[in-house]
Amino acid sequence: MQKILSVLLLFFVLIKSSHAEWENWKEQDRYLFVASEVAMMADWATTRYGVRHFKDTHYNYYETNFMLGKYPSMKTVDIYMTTMLVSNYYIADWIPDKDNYRSFYLGFRTLDHGLAARHNLQFGWHLRF
Repeated sequence: MQKILSVLLLFFVLIKSSHAEWENWKEQDRYLFVASEVAMMADWATTRYGVRHFKDTHYNYYETNFMLGKYPSMKTVDIYMTTMLVSNYYIADWIPDKDNYRSFYLGFRTLDHGLAARHNLQFGWHLRF
């Protein structure tokens, strides 16, 4: 729980420090950003649950994110997901607003991590850090 609170605190500090850029975003992009962060947190929680239970699985399950490897350690998952959560804002802010590129990126992030979390939940894993 302490890790979650630390990440959320860091997240809000970064958003507050980047307030000027956030204010220039379209309302749709702000909602998509929050949705992408929630999807990442759900993916993180279910992946952490899976890491704790890889050995208990009777279905020979393994991680499909090539960046993490088939059987990542808890530390690897935590570093990867923390990096994703923090960098998500800066990547979205860097992407030009022209032609809805930012919306596309944030929508993709939401869908990607949301589907990963859904898959993990369907597999029987839980939203537990």
